[in-house]
Amino acid sequence: MKKGGVSQLAVLVLLALALVFFAFSPSNGFTGLQTVEENALPVYSGGSFDAVPLEPVVIDLSAVFSDPEGAQLAFSSSSQGVVIDGLSDLARNPASA
Repeated sequence: MKKGGVSQLAVLVLLALALVFFAFSPSNGFTGLQTVEENALPVYSGGSFDAVPLEPVVIDLSAVFSDPEGAQLAFSSSSQGVVIDGLSDLARNPASA
């Protein structure tokens, strides 16, 4: 390969690497090919809960957790005896646990 051919190949490889870097970079590059939407974690606003042993308890989770971006939070539970009633009321019935 001639000396000019090697330098042209090197330029093409560098251009290809630059294209890959900008196309798949985690930030919003000038290419617009990829955007990253960061989601902030829910915020705990504090509070305490009183519970009597072996008595059912209901906690309104939306009163103590909020989304900093203003979106509505969804709650779920996989614990036995714990149910999410409606959108945000956590109910625990010790008799069913």
